[in-house]
Amino acid sequence: MILNKENVTSIRTRLGEDVVINYLPNCSIKTLVEEGLIDTIIVDSEDGFSHLGMMRSFLSAELGLLDRNVVKWFLGGCSDELELNISSLADWNRSNPDIILIAIPAMIDDSRLRGIVISPYEGSRSYAKYATPEYGKPYRDYFYNVTYEAIAHAKNAWGAKNIGLMHMARMRTHLDVTTCQIEAICHFCDEHKGIESFTFTDIFDPNKPIEIAKTFNVLKDRGAHRHIRLKKEVKFGCEFIRMEW
Repeated sequence: MILNKENVTSIRTRLGEDVVINYLPNCSIKTLVEEGLIDTIIVDSEDGFSHLGMMRSFLSAELGLLDRNVVKWFLGGCSDELELNISSLADWNRSNPDIILIAIPAMIDDSRLRGIVISPYEGSRSYAKYATPEYGKPYRDYFYNVTYEAIAHAKNAWGAKNIGLMHMARMRTHLDVTTCQIEAICHFCDEHKGIESFTFTDIFDPNKPIEIAKTFNVLKDRGAHRHIRLKKEVKFGCEFIRMEW
């Protein structure tokens, strides 16, 4: 894959590493994984015509999971009972009032992915109390914290080096959300070595992670992470990370 130089930049960390930021809108996740540009994906829990919906079958196969049996699920009354498949986990995450990440590791040895992290987003029930007025300016702590903790798990638990990131706004691009994601990248990589790249891939409105990353790269003081409360639980071999602040 030939990368357009206008869609690539880097952030110099306090630890002396250069972390690459790629912006590859409308690029197939399958292609990015096959080309080795992504080994872990952080994706919002919106299913259907969405980031997750369009790559769900590929991710399921790559992770060693089965897709939801839609006929059985429908005939069973669309049960909300939690199952080990991406659709069920995403539905549960989206409708949960608590802010929870679901980290799904690869369950087969030959996977090209280390895992995926399903994150709450603007359309999640857990965001409702922060969304006043609805579709107003994003609540930045929410998007910052879910991004930071997803990155932290991907790196610390799985050794992720090349992370794919989806936009967390609902069916549109909001640059405040992207700013939160870039800030979380900076704060994590300023304190932890080893991540080589982040790739933003979007399917809706144009995003501007390269411009925002360049702005953060020249800041003399871009702040530091403030730790929040985490509660972790393992189900089906997946880690459920509950966040409170």
